[in-house]
Amino acid sequence: MQTLWQDLRYGARMLLRKPGFTLIAMITLALAIGANTAIFSVVNAVLLQPYPHIETDRWVYLWERPKLEGLTQVAVSLPNYRDWKQQSRSFTEMALWQSWSFNISGSGVGEPERVRAAVVTTNLFSALNLTPAAGRMLMEEDNRSTERPIVISHSLWQRRFASDPNLPGKKIILNLVPHTVVGVAPPEFSFPPNVKNDVWVVYTQSAINSETDRSGRGYSVVAKLKPGVSLAAAQAEMNTIAERLASQYQEDKDFGVQVIAMRESVAGDFRTPLLALFGALGFVLLLASVNIANLQLVRLEARRKELALRSALGAGRLRLIRQLITESLVLVVAAGVMGVWLAPVGVRLLLWLVPSEQVPWLKVKTDVGVLLVCAGLTLLTALLAGLVPALRASSFDLMRTLAAGGAVTGGVGVSRRWRNVFIVAQLALAVIPLAGAGLLANSFVRLRSVDPGFQTDHLVTLSYSAPRARYQDPAAIARLAERLAEEVRHAPGVKETGLVQYLPFAPAIGWSQAVSRQDPQGHGNPAELPHVRFTVATTGYLESLSIPLKMGRTFTNADTRESVPVVVINESLAKKYFPDENPIGKPLWIGHAQLLPGSAPRTVVGVVGDTRRDRLENAPDPAAWVPISQQSFGDTLWRTLFLVAHTETEPMSALSVIRQRIASVDAELALTNIMTMEDRLGESVWRQRFTASVLGVFSFIALAIAMLGVFGIISYLVNQRTREIGVRMALGALPGDIFRLVMKEGLVSVLIGIAIGIAGSLGLTRFLTGLLYGVGANDPLTFAGVALLLALVALAACSLPAHRAAKVDPMVALRYE
Repeated sequence: MQTLWQDLRYGARMLLRKPGFTLIAMITLALAIGANTAIFSVVNAVLLQPYPHIETDRWVYLWERPKLEGLTQVAVSLPNYRDWKQQSRSFTEMALWQSWSFNISGSGVGEPERVRAAVVTTNLFSALNLTPAAGRMLMEEDNRSTERPIVISHSLWQRRFASDPNLPGKKIILNLVPHTVVGVAPPEFSFPPNVKNDVWVVYTQSAINSETDRSGRGYSVVAKLKPGVSLAAAQAEMNTIAERLASQYQEDKDFGVQVIAMRESVAGDFRTPLLALFGALGFVLLLASVNIANLQLVRLEARRKELALRSALGAGRLRLIRQLITESLVLVVAAGVMGVWLAPVGVRLLLWLVPSEQVPWLKVKTDVGVLLVCAGLTLLTALLAGLVPALRASSFDLMRTLAAGGAVTGGVGVSRRWRNVFIVAQLALAVIPLAGAGLLANSFVRLRSVDPGFQTDHLVTLSYSAPRARYQDPAAIARLAERLAEEVRHAPGVKETGLVQYLPFAPAIGWSQAVSRQDPQGHGNPAELPHVRFTVATTGYLESLSIPLKMGRTFTNADTRESVPVVVINESLAKKYFPDENPIGKPLWIGHAQLLPGSAPRTVVGVVGDTRRDRLENAPDPAAWVPISQQSFGDTLWRTLFLVAHTETEPMSALSVIRQRIASVDAELALTNIMTMEDRLGESVWRQRFTASVLGVFSFIALAIAMLGVFGIISYLVNQRTREIGVRMALGALPGDIFRLVMKEGLVSVLIGIAIGIAGSLGLTRFLTGLLYGVGANDPLTFAGVALLLALVALAACSLPAHRAAKVDPMVALRYE
């Protein structure tokens, strides 16, 4: 320990003697270590840490899986949930839930507010074994209660009720109906974990689907794996149950079951960008280590005489290696401490790029695991940055070195090869993050240039939900929507407005309905028919978004409940179901009511342009809009509507007058989801923007580190060959000859390094395929651009020392050393 302490003190003194070297090395390593720690902190929160109050690794989601090609997982029907629960043996508990929302209103709670809620079966809370912050959680007895018992979140309790400890047992008004608060959830609890719910309500009679309707798929199911049961075993059992149900019920014939780990489902599309960034940062850290190793070699070459004297005085090679690695450890540990200090700044910058509405569950903490990983990265970096220089510097001819006074006249050839190896390694490592950043930037530019199919500027959007206590039937919901549209339409600064059930790029319940050009009478199960996107809208909605009308007309006030049922379709639906013919005036059976035996079809009155739905990278799909005044079923799904206002001025400037007009119709409607359409469109590409932006910054850091390394190596080689350059010039070499000599040597290493880096990138960038749009993982133009950029910057780094070499005075050079 005494020797180690002596080595540490000596290493610190040596670093302080070269403050320029020490500062550059520390900043380089601190940036790399801090960036890796910041990214790992987010990876840890998303993919490793358990969710608060939930045994993450044992909970799974169960979805119905359509066997039809092109369809993904769908919600679950209530009868299937009950059969799964009764027949499965892989789970200790299975619970059902459904996303909902409520208006909180009434005296003493402030302005009306829209809050997210979950309708749940009470066994969920007993399975979670929660300790409430106040009161109690929902219990089995609450299923029979007439008090409408609810549990509220800890944040809602603090925000609207001032953490009142006596709140349990009191009533609050939700959707104009009194509900009894029985308890407050513990802090940070949320279920499902990826949704920021504020209220949990006991599941009662279904408001959407029949208790026996297997085709009414509108629920979500979670289950807790028994100890020792793997995900694969649970999936195998559920496959058997699904096959059994498919043989018994016509509605389940084309459906299976999909078991997904809760963490995998919650992380979703966030997993791939994070792992891609974490992998790219590994190359940046490796690049920084190589750069520091090179700087260490440069520094240690000047200490040859010191090392030779130590060896002459009895220090063995292992003792010298230990001393040199200890010095590297001092440097890297100091950089690691700085990196830990920088990591929270990096985390804040990362979270700034992530919309909180998209990942409300994300809570990043610098815990012991993160610090241990940071410590491991620091030690690994110390080993990588210190071992090679220590081995190289401790290997020398003692007598020659002492005789030369510390100059390494005989070892220049070996040293030069080592320098060229470092140039090649640094450039090869820099290519990989640069290629990834280039591909992602190219993809993001292409994605943002995609036409969504409608106008996005001068649009303000918001949503509300019609309380059932006041608007009990579809006709009342429709009248409210039309009144709101009429009031807002005549507001100052508003050109047009409309309401719709599903707004592009907004969170809402997707709705698909069976469609047929023939009378479905006698067809059998409508679930076997093709399905298309089905949306309820008011007059003015299509005009508000300036969706181009291709033929026919849109909705008018003449489209009432008593008039002929009509439908407006998009071009994709027209091309698929009306190929080579004019669809205007043609009958189309679409939607549940229109598919009953003997029902009347809707008449196609208009065809509009295709629009993107929720992601710009997804191609438009067949879609249909029906007038809200003519819709009579599924009213629960379209109680929540989005209002779109096309304004003459800046969109948000018209918000106050829009609020006033809405309040004049119903002052207790809580408005939420207030955003401009351009902001919605921007949020839809946040993953691509996040990945491209972060990797772009890291690739810039990698480029700077590589160029610093190339400059340092070439400068050292020029300095080492000063005498040789003087001899060449004394024998007649011109400055241009010297410049070309230095540039040629640098150019060969640069080209080799770029070639190796491109070859490695071609294999690694395929992991980015899922993040790219409109560009391949091996796009030749992107790789050519990266190679050209790196070559130009590297040659610029070589040109500075080459230019200095060309100006060497032969007399000074010949007297060198």
